[in-house]
Parts: sequence; C-alpha cells; structure tokens
Amino acid sequence: MELAYFLTLLFTIILLIVPSGAVPQASQGSPSSTLTDSTYTSTNLSTATTSAPSSTSTSGSSSNSTSTTIVPSGPDVSGANATVDFGSNYAVLFLDYIEGIVASARANEQGQTFLNNSIRWYEAINSLEEKPFVAYSRVAFYSDQRYEVASVPWGFNLVTGGNNFTEASNNTQVISEIAPKTDDYVFLKKRYSAFVFNDAIQTLRAQNVTTVVLSGIRASGVIISSIYALFDNDFRVFVIADNVYEPEPNSVLIKNALLGEQGIVTKLPANVISLDQALKAIGA
Repeated sequence: MELAYFLTLLFTIILLIVPSGAVPQASQGSPSSTLTDSTYTSTNLSTATTSAPSSTSTSGSSSNSTSTTIVPSGPDVSGANATVDFGSNYAVLFLDYIEGIVASARANEQGQTFLNNSIRWYEAINSLEEKPFVAYSRVAFYSDQRYEVASVPWGFNLVTGGNNFTEASNNTQVISEIAPKTDDYVFLKKRYSAFVFNDAIQTLRAQNVTTVVLSGIRASGVIISSIYALFDNDFRVFVIADNVYEPEPNSVLIKNALLGEQGIVTKLPANVISLDQALKAIGA
C-alpha cells in the first residue's frame, strides 16, 4: 500500500510539473544552448550562413544572437571589407597548436576547418620574402608531477589532466602541419595565458614588435587570456577569428561572445579579422 501510494503521489507531481505533451522551451530572447559543431559552417567570416540569422544589429534588437557570422571589428577594422594594416613591426603567434590539444579538433568538421585555415595562414607567412617574427606556445611541464601547477581539483591543473605533458612528450610538440622553422621562436607556457612564467613578452619587445596577430586553440582559454596580457603590455592586437577554435559544448555561443561584433575582445578594444583580411594585409 505504501509503495502504491508513493508511486501515485510521484506520478501526480510529475504531471503537475511537466504537462502532457509539453516541451521545455528556451526563455524568450535567449540563445539556444543546443548548438552543435555543424552550426558553425562558415569558413569566411564575411559571409553569413544560410541557416543562421544575420549578425547585423539594428536599434532595439536583442544582443543574444545565435548567428555564426563574426563581423570583423575593432579600433583598426570596420566591417568585412575593411583594409587591415599590421605595420612593419608585427609578430605572428600560433598558440597551443600541440598534439595533445589539437587531437580533439581533428575529430570534427569545425576543427578540421580551423586546422585548414591555420595551415593556409602558416604557408602564406612562410612564403613571404620578409617574414615577420613568428612564435609558438607549447603547454609543457618539467615532469609528470607537474610541480608548476597546484594539485587541486580546479584551475589549470584540470586542463592537461593525465600524464605525458612533459617537454619531451609527443603531446606537447607542435603539430607537423605548422611545424616551426629554424628561425621561429618556441616558448613554454604553464597557464591559460601564453605570457606568464616565461620570457615571451620580453622577447617580443626585444624584437621591436608592436603588433601581434593571434591564432590558436581555444577561444575561451589561451586566446582570451593572452589578449588581456598583450593589451596590458601596450601591444596592438589582431585575432584571426577563422584561426580560432572553441570546442563543444556551446562553441558558437562562446566564440560569438568573445569575438563577435559586440563581444569582449572588440570592447577592449582589440581587433577581430577574417583570414582573408589577414592574407591581404601581408600581400598574399
């Protein structure tokens, strides 16, 4: 009797909470949280996808767009057709393109597009007669004990969970598709930002660099953290949005929140550009 009463009571509560046939809906004006990798289908940031609403904002419209198009913007860029000029003292940075991190990107279409864009940029840079200063960051620790990060269940300790992230490990090597040339600068990083606990900032200054052009994996990790560090050190910053990967879940929403026209990066203000704009800027 008691079991039957309990089951009846439970069934009644369920009916009250979720009426028959009802499907929970996202609150009005809020973006869907069920976007998948396939939602981000545009490889050219100046072209909107056919399945997403336009990212062009109008007066009074909601800022919570689910558009996959990122409009190039920033203090030195305005719109998809803007001319980009890096100046003569710029550096190109490839952040965290190491085997242990890129492996997740290889497993999906969005990641493959990111890798193809990055390779195209890498080849263009290395074909220049006057090549800029090129640098790579690698996540690596002294040993598998990872003394450089605290053994706590939070923070950067979770990012490289497991072993084999030492300097000699294949996991920490730059992927072969964009392997550093003999004259490139490769430095180690042990946090989200590429510019703590190393001499990367000093090296950029020693090379008289004033402008930095970023590509990397992931938007919510090394990219956003490194932009703040560069901005705090008075560098002019460009981010090639086509060359930035953000893994699921909610990759589209996160990437738009960081790199979109009304996103965090352009509010700093730093510059977000397309791969095509970057290639034109170097004459490729």
